[in-house]
Amino acid sequence: MNEPWLVYFLIFGAVFITVQYGYTFFSRDIGARVRINRRLADIQTGRYAPYSAPSIRRAGRLNESLPAPIRWIAALYIQAGGKTVIPAVAIAMGGAFASTFLALLLLRRSLTTSAVGAVLAAVGVGFAVVIVCRKRRIRKFSEQLPEVIETIVRSLRAGHPFIVALGLVARELPDPAGSEMGMTTDEIAYGREISTALENLYDRVGHEDLRFFATAVTIQSQTGGNLAEILARLSRLLRERFRMKRKVRSLSAEGRMSALVLSAFPFVLGGIITLMSPAYYGEVWGHPIFELALYGCAVSLMIGNFIMYRMVNFRI
Repeated sequence: MNEPWLVYFLIFGAVFITVQYGYTFFSRDIGARVRINRRLADIQTGRYAPYSAPSIRRAGRLNESLPAPIRWIAALYIQAGGKTVIPAVAIAMGGAFASTFLALLLLRRSLTTSAVGAVLAAVGVGFAVVIVCRKRRIRKFSEQLPEVIETIVRSLRAGHPFIVALGLVARELPDPAGSEMGMTTDEIAYGREISTALENLYDRVGHEDLRFFATAVTIQSQTGGNLAEILARLSRLLRERFRMKRKVRSLSAEGRMSALVLSAFPFVLGGIITLMSPAYYGEVWGHPIFELALYGCAVSLMIGNFIMYRMVNFRI
């Protein structure tokens, strides 16, 4: 083979993907066990307090002092899980920087171009990982939300106050619902209004259905009524919405898989052709017409991905 660097690049990619998959597969279970054991130990010793008043005050000042774009990035980071996403983001950005820098250095033979492209790729991959983690966390919270409301309903029917019901949810349910409800309980206990605490809960989680929960509790606190009955009906509504979302997702699974295959096919085919015959693209690489064709293909691919995304995603 006339291009031994391609073999080294493929070996590096295979090792990197294997290490990242192994880390994700094993650290997920280990991290879950560590969090469960820590929460059980705190509950047993009576030290369960996921957040404190100073941290709540710092968060309030931070949101008010930062400009709008920074607040949006901070909200995205918080809704993705905060510090829990840092290892995944660091690994993804490091891998993207190394692989992009190596690829551009081998193709362009320019340190400046390679460094700039690698930095842009690392930042883009970092944002993508944060967005993916945010979507997963919101999806997990949406699965827990009906159970959260039902737990509150059972506690209210047993005669407990609303803040005690929230504390029960914080103790009984796993993350992310348990920790978020724990912080809401602490905010109310430290003197914040229930409506403000629930609004902060919505800002931290970003799940749209929390608007229904916050509105129901706020209206009941102002006008009165049977909160347990209101929340019971809301729980049934959310379960029906969740069931409908799952049905739509299953019906659109074929379209999402088709989009994934069509998006990956040009890169896979180009890599196979380059591996089998390095001179196939090497003779025209760097030609203005060839580069213009690559840009056109990239634009067409992005437009096609956007259209397919709109075809398989629905708002319910």
